[in-house]
Amino acid sequence: MHRFVLITLIVAASATASADAGLSVEDASVRAPDVSILTTEPVAPADMKDKSSGFGWRDDPINHNRKFHAGADIRGKRGVPVRAAGNGTVILAARQGGYGNVVYIDHGNGLITRYGHLQRIEVKKGDTVTGGQEIAKLGSTGRATGPHLHFEVRIENRPVNPNTALAVAEVQRQSPSDGRLMAATLAPEIQTKVESDVDPPRGSKTWKLQQAQEEARRQARKAKRREGRPAREGTVARVKPVS
Repeated sequence: MHRFVLITLIVAASATASADAGLSVEDASVRAPDVSILTTEPVAPADMKDKSSGFGWRDDPINHNRKFHAGADIRGKRGVPVRAAGNGTVILAARQGGYGNVVYIDHGNGLITRYGHLQRIEVKKGDTVTGGQEIAKLGSTGRATGPHLHFEVRIENRPVNPNTALAVAEVQRQSPSDGRLMAATLAPEIQTKVESDVDPPRGSKTWKLQQAQEEARRQARKAKRREGRPAREGTVARVKPVS
């Protein structure tokens, strides 16, 4: 029931987003990406605790600044299996900055999935994997506050909502015509035209407004810290003379 409702909402959103962007799926300029190769949730439902953080703008859990989150965080017990979302080739299996231990899988046609914060990697660069195959163990390496999987779906190196991508993939396999309509919202052409709170184009009015709001929040935090800082013993507060 929940899956059906999600798919229905995405179909409606697809048509709205395309119309708002001044584009339709019939336009030659719009490439509806084929994500039907994505067949598997990267963490089995029985192993999930919940999805602690979704795709888009959020309060960063470490420094508490507003920051764009390019994937979905799936909480689970340390050491549970992490599975390939679909058939593909491993193009990276290593430790990388904030991702910690991470695996990248190339599924072809510009579609790549990333799996971060892994406890242990069980594949190597160049390996061919199938959807559902175990590729790693869930962990908390890198920039993480606890054990979870950071899962990304990228199309032409642009992050898209992983939950949407998996739902679109299911419909593309079952009903190609509906799937093509849904996939239009994942197309880079539409993403660059539609300004949203999820990923506004750099330099747009929405982006500038968000930057101004974030700067105002930073200044407010600094002022609050200054106000709450106790005066050092033996110091005298400076009083500005009145002219």
